[in-house]
Amino acid sequence: MVALFLPCPKCNISPLEIPPPPEVSPISSLLTTNDPPVSCQESIARDIIASSTAALAEVERILEEVNEILDALKTRQKEYKEHFRLHQNVIAKSRHLPNDILAEIFQQIVESHTNCGSCGAFDAKVMVDTTLLGQGPSPRAARAHNRLKKMLQRSGSLPLKLALGSFNYSTESKFIQIILPYVHRISTLVLDGPFAALKPAANVENTWTSLKPVELRYIDVSQFGGSITNLETAPVLQEVTISTWESCLADLQSVSVPRSRLRKVSVDQIEPPCALSLLQVSTSLEEYP
Repeated sequence: MVALFLPCPKCNISPLEIPPPPEVSPISSLLTTNDPPVSCQESIARDIIASSTAALAEVERILEEVNEILDALKTRQKEYKEHFRLHQNVIAKSRHLPNDILAEIFQQIVESHTNCGSCGAFDAKVMVDTTLLGQGPSPRAARAHNRLKKMLQRSGSLPLKLALGSFNYSTESKFIQIILPYVHRISTLVLDGPFAALKPAANVENTWTSLKPVELRYIDVSQFGGSITNLETAPVLQEVTISTWESCLADLQSVSVPRSRLRKVSVDQIEPPCALSLLQVSTSLEEYP
């Protein structure tokens, strides 16, 4: 018997003994022929069958025990991975608190306000998702903007998502003015609506140092004229998603992005020459659905 020693004695796991491999059969000449065995050879075959059956049963028993050990090891592996992750977060540069705790913190730092359905929903969305919504509430807009400004000032370096809806915001709008000083914290940019609604985002001059994915949704390609985005110098931007209306995208000149560094591009409708041009320029592309 070959002994397989598995730790640990503290776990009450006894060493497993693996049965040795089968010995050379004394009737090996009959194993590859159809010659009839004599009585003594038949007796040898029956003995070998019996011993092999016992050895096979022992191997299957050991396999069951090993599978139980493997299941226990996999469970322990998951436990230690989670243990590692939780403690790694302790020394991480940015602590990621649960959404309910974040919401409670922000509720304490913003000023108290009267019950207002749309304003309350707006606050909750901003606080829990740390998302800046371009489609702000119309009632009590000044108070909502004031709360948003305080939240941005006191939320440290939390990454933000900017989503501009299909409203014709101007660069002088209060919402745009509030978010301009915090563009460097925006990690995700979503522009939703026709070209006229996207124009303010094109005029944001601040450095997009944290921006990674950009999503342009419901773009009307017939209204392209000038630049929709001005993100050529965004240092970590590597993902672009473009959704158009019925017409296909024939030109990407209006979408200023660092094409040579893009790793993922998704366009729902695109003309073949435009797709070929994109593939030729985007040398780092890994995914192009």
